[in-house]
Amino acid sequence: MGTLPAKDTMTPRPLAVGYVSAQDAIVSARQRAALQAHAVQEGLGLASMVEDPHDLMTLSELLALTEQHGAVRVLLAAGTAMAARRRSVNDVLSRIGAACTVVADPGPRPGPQMVALDIDGTLVPEGTTDVAQVTADAVRDVLAAGHHVVLASGRSLVGILPIAERLGLSGGWLVASNGAVTARLDPEARDGFTVTDAQTFDVEPVARLARDLMPDVELAVEETGWGYRVTRRAPDGDVNGQQHLVAFDGLWSVPASRVILRAPGVVATLLEPVRALGVTATPAGPDWIDVTPLGLSKASALEAVRQRLGVGEARTVAVGDGVNDLQMLAWAAHSVAMGQAPTSVREAADEVTGTIAQNGVVPVLRALLRRDLSGA
Repeated sequence: MGTLPAKDTMTPRPLAVGYVSAQDAIVSARQRAALQAHAVQEGLGLASMVEDPHDLMTLSELLALTEQHGAVRVLLAAGTAMAARRRSVNDVLSRIGAACTVVADPGPRPGPQMVALDIDGTLVPEGTTDVAQVTADAVRDVLAAGHHVVLASGRSLVGILPIAERLGLSGGWLVASNGAVTARLDPEARDGFTVTDAQTFDVEPVARLARDLMPDVELAVEETGWGYRVTRRAPDGDVNGQQHLVAFDGLWSVPASRVILRAPGVVATLLEPVRALGVTATPAGPDWIDVTPLGLSKASALEAVRQRLGVGEARTVAVGDGVNDLQMLAWAAHSVAMGQAPTSVREAADEVTGTIAQNGVVPVLRALLRRDLSGA
C-alpha cells in the first residue's frame, strides 16, 4: 500500500483524498484517471492518492489521512472493498465533517488520437512562422494527453521544421510537399529529422510542357530538406529554404518530389495539361501549382503514418483551410475547416471553426481534450 503525493497539493480547499485498489496495473491506472477526472469536474484538489492493491487500509487509517490533509471528501474507486463499505466509511468520516463518493470505473479508454494539422492558414498566418502562444499551448496539451500531432503541409520539409520547433515538437511525424515527403522528428539525427519516405518523378516532361505553354512560368524544383533548384530566384519568403540557380536543363538533373509552377493565371493554363502527363497537380491559389508524383496527397501520406502508429481509423482528426486539404478532410473521421476557408472546403468538413485571426484551431484542440477526459 502506498500514498502518493498529488500534483496539486497547493490547491486551496476543498480538498479530497483518492483511494484505488487493484492488483492489475492497467485497472489501477484507469481508476486513478477516473478519480482525477471526477475531482476536476467537482472543483476538488486531490491532496493524496492512496494505492492499496491488497485492501490493507483500515477505516481508522483512512480517517487519519483525511484529517491530516484537511480533506472534506474521499473519492473511492468503484469495485474496491472500501467502496463496498460506503456506509461505514461515511459514518467514520462524518466525525470530521467529511464524506465519501464512489466513482465508477469508466472501463478501458479509447486509444490515442491522431491529429493532422495544416500549417498556413491553420496554425500560422499564410507564409509566416508566427505561432500564437495559445496555439502552441493547445498543441502541447494534446501531446501531453498522449495523442499524436502530425503537421501536414504543402510546405517543403525545410519550411515545416521552424513551425515544429515553435510548437515544441521534438518527436513525431511530418507530412511535407502535399504528401510527397514524410519525415520523423528525431533529436538524435544529425539534422533533427529522418526522411522515411520521399516519392519522386521525372521533372523534365513537366518543365518542358510548362515552358512551352507559358514561357514566363517560374519553376522551382524541391531538394528535400534543403531548398530548391530554380532558373530565376523567387522573392524571399515565397519558397522555403535556399535557392540554387541552374540552367533550364539543370532542373531535371535528378528526380524530385515536388515542382512548383508559378505565374499569373497558371492554374487556368497549365493545371489540366500537367495532369495529363500522369502526375498530381494541386492548385494553391490561381497563380501557383504544386506538382507531385501521381496518386499522392496529404491523405495518402497520413494514412501511411496512421498505420505505422497503430491508431484506429475512427480516432483521426484533421484541420485545414485550403483546397489541398480536401482529401485530408475526407480521410479523417472528424474534419474541421478554418473559418476563412473557401466555400468548397467549409462544405466538405464536418465542422467549421474560427478563422486564423481568431486562432480557430485552439477550440478544436480544447474540445478534443474535453471529449477525451469524459471518455466520449
